Amino acid sequence: MVIKLNQAKKNKEYKVVSVLGLNNISVRLKELGFVKNTIVKITHLSIFGGTAIVNIRGYFLCIKKNVLSKVLVSD
Repeated sequence: MVIKLNQAKKNKEYKVVSVLGLNNISVRLKELGFVKNTIVKITHLSIFGGTAIVNIRGYFLCIKKNVLSKVLVSD
C-alpha cells in the first residue's frame, strides 16, 4: 500500500516509492536522499503536529509535514 510520508506511523520503517512534483522542494528532497527504495522512519513528531524528525540513510532531518506529503512510501 502506497501512502504519503506525512501519514506514516511513528517508528515504522517504510520504503520510498517516489517524490511528487518537479519544483525546488522535490529536487531538494531527492538531494537529501529521498530516492526510490531508500528506507525512512519517522522517529519523533512535534506536539502540535507541524514537523517530524525523519531518520534516513543514518542521519536525522526535521521536516515540515506539508513537505513530507510530497514523498510517497510503501510498507
